[in-house]
Order: sequence, then structure tokens, then C-alpha cells
Amino acid sequence: MARSLAGGWPRSMFAPANQSPATAVPKRSAVETKVAFLRENRIFAGISDAERWWLANSTTMVTYGSGRIFYSPKDKGDVIFILKRGRVNLFRIEPDGRKLVTAQLHHGTVFGEMAMFGQGMYGCHAEAARDCLICVLSRPDITDS
Repeated sequence: MARSLAGGWPRSMFAPANQSPATAVPKRSAVETKVAFLRENRIFAGISDAERWWLANSTTMVTYGSGRIFYSPKDKGDVIFILKRGRVNLFRIEPDGRKLVTAQLHHGTVFGEMAMFGQGMYGCHAEAARDCLICVLSRPDITDS
């Protein structure tokens, strides 16, 4: 491999320009990423790190493409969604068939249908308005452990 004009190896081979290979930050695991995300969300501020690790291991990360309806009022079961990336529209279908968007949700929003958390969808559908990464927590995730 050719050397750069500065006399060293090209920086792009190793770490970002402001980091040497010895100080490069290692990539986080999926669970570590979930724990960090839960730490940032105010709903989970009152729980311990051990509880965050347990929760991160108990949840599922799901990707929904733009336009995908992933929750409807007919769905049964308690479920909480934590929007990690993307945008979600909550909407209702009016009696005349029109779609009425009642809320636009962004990064960090917690929503869903679970009485134990005081969350309700109140007859709304949930649709990915942009490609989304969502952390899903269901009642069995909480009660079966």
C-alpha cells in the first residue's frame, strides 16, 4: 500500500481522523445500545441499571418500512412501543372512510396499549410515516421473567 504524502499510512484505513487506533471506541452490542437508549428516556429514569439491562434483554427491536401499519385497534394484547428512530403517525378512520392523523410521534416517544403503564391507543392505528426502528415490549416480556 502506498504511503500518504504526510509520510504515514492513510488515516481512513484505521480510525476517524480525530482518533488513533488505540483510542477508537469499540462498537456497542445490540443490548448495550438498548440500555443506552432506555437510560436516555425519562420514563425509565427511575429504574436501576440492572433493571434496564433486564428490560433490554426482554425486548425486541423491530424495523418497519414507511407506510407499514403495525398496530390497529383490533389487535389484542398489551404492548408498549419505544420509537428509537423514524416517525410514526397515529390515526383513526372516520365514519366516512377518511384517515384522520391524531398524532405524529418522534424519536424517544413511548406509546402503545398497556394498562399497567397507563398507556392507551384509544382506538388509533399506528403507521410508520418514515422507516422506523422500534423497541417492542409486551406483557409476557414483563410477567414471564
